[in-house]
Amino acid sequence: MLHRSLHVGLLFMLGACLWSACGCAGAPARRPSNEVHMSLVYLVTGPGSASHTPEQKQQIFAGHMANMQRLAAERKLLIAGPFGQPRDKSWRGIFVLDAATPEEARQLAATDPGVASGEFSIEVRRIAAPETLRETPRLEAEQKARLEQQSQRGATPPPAPGSLPPGLRRYVMMHASDLERARTAIAKANAPAVIWAVSFLDDTGGVLVLDAEDPDAVSKALAGVDTGAYGLDRWLSTRSLEGLAALEP
Repeated sequence: MLHRSLHVGLLFMLGACLWSACGCAGAPARRPSNEVHMSLVYLVTGPGSASHTPEQKQQIFAGHMANMQRLAAERKLLIAGPFGQPRDKSWRGIFVLDAATPEEARQLAATDPGVASGEFSIEVRRIAAPETLRETPRLEAEQKARLEQQSQRGATPPPAPGSLPPGLRRYVMMHASDLERARTAIAKANAPAVIWAVSFLDDTGGVLVLDAEDPDAVSKALAGVDTGAYGLDRWLSTRSLEGLAALEP
């Protein structure tokens, strides 16, 4: 699980969106009209994490955040978010990088102080992603502007202790062994809608993020449906992800 201070910072500044694979439960499954090759990077616990002091971790995370802001400004880092109590205990979070090759993705990730210090290691998967993903910085900027206007009008009360700041929300991330099979099953079942989905280029699997917060509720909704093998994890990201549905024809 990512450092608590990172949960807010990771997502506040990012244009963090992907393509919405279906706008509502029961809609027919469909493929994106345009796909591009990108990279999904898993940040996992690195070999130096256990030996870093709290002060060292604070410095590492500060550099980590600054580097993320730089990559986002360069439109290389398009999405990021931490896991919450993932099935794989080594998983800390993900990056989606606009990098067509693993080599480019590793070069970009290597500029992160968290990676350079050994706090994180990385695992890279090549993915096919919707081209609309490149619109995510605009969607996040629009959300930020709305939140600033609400704040100026006094329409946004301060978050309650333990709650998420405005603009952030929890999702459920599904890793499916057969992406199209899972997508079709979700569309047919009374299951939460797909917010975004990408497919792995080296097998039939992929990742879908669902409009839900509780993995157990998703499992119940999919009970008895032919999804193929899958796993569910809690995941945190920006609410601006929801705007992608309007970008699909």
